[in-house]
Amino acid sequence: HSGQEARAGVDPRSRSAPQRGHSRQPCRIAIAGYGTRVSPRFVPASVTELQRVGLLASLPGETLRRLAERMRREDVPGGTRIVTEGESDDRFFVLISGIAAVTQAGRGARSLLRPGEAFGEVAAAMGTARTATVTTLTQCTVASCDQATFDELVRPVLADDA
Repeated sequence: HSGQEARAGVDPRSRSAPQRGHSRQPCRIAIAGYGTRVSPRFVPASVTELQRVGLLASLPGETLRRLAERMRREDVPGGTRIVTEGESDDRFFVLISGIAAVTQAGRGARSLLRPGEAFGEVAAAMGTARTATVTTLTQCTVASCDQATFDELVRPVLADDA
């Protein structure tokens, strides 16, 4: 029963699961401003997860693999605002699991997002402020990429659809 076990949050008497407030799981990467601890390592999305996203389904395998390597996968608690209408942010998101609500000021609830749906493409594609707020209704997993990745790998899909 080492001090190492105590530091890891393990009850040395029972060798049980970590005590409340401690976790053996790696911390997830945080969405800015939500109080989640930052992972010591990057957690990429998987190709399989991204293949299920309608917007990305037409991407060639190599492009999808490169996108997966560069998309940051995050677990987000229910009730968390992921993007806020009117704010500047250029990240593009896909919902891997869970349910999220889309709302707009003055218009209220607009839609529900389900696994396989994307959001944030308007701000990323047009360089504008967020046009809606997206809030998780349940525990969700999202994957997101920055503007450079979006421009290189996702924007061509949007141009093809136009």
